[in-house]
Amino acid sequence: MEVRSCRSCGKLYNYLGRTTPVCPACMKALEEKFQVVKEYIRDNPGANIQQVADTTEVSVKTIKQWVREERLAFAEGSGVGLECESCGANILTGRFCANC
Repeated sequence: MEVRSCRSCGKLYNYLGRTTPVCPACMKALEEKFQVVKEYIRDNPGANIQQVADTTEVSVKTIKQWVREERLAFAEGSGVGLECESCGANILTGRFCANC
């Protein structure tokens, strides 16, 4: 087992090969924030990322990461501001547009 320092709180923890380099306590807190953001987007489908970030107190960077991971999707016309990593077209979720 590998021991690592949590990127969020700095505490040592046993790294189990997860993709997020944070301790279980920080992972739980992050998942709770995700649920709050997900519910807000569901209740406010026209909201853009900045509105969601301001209301839920979750950073735009974190929300964009969840969108890229396809854990979240915004409604058409919400002005998400993500670009396809291949061609630069506007996308609502993921890393690539349908054409790429």
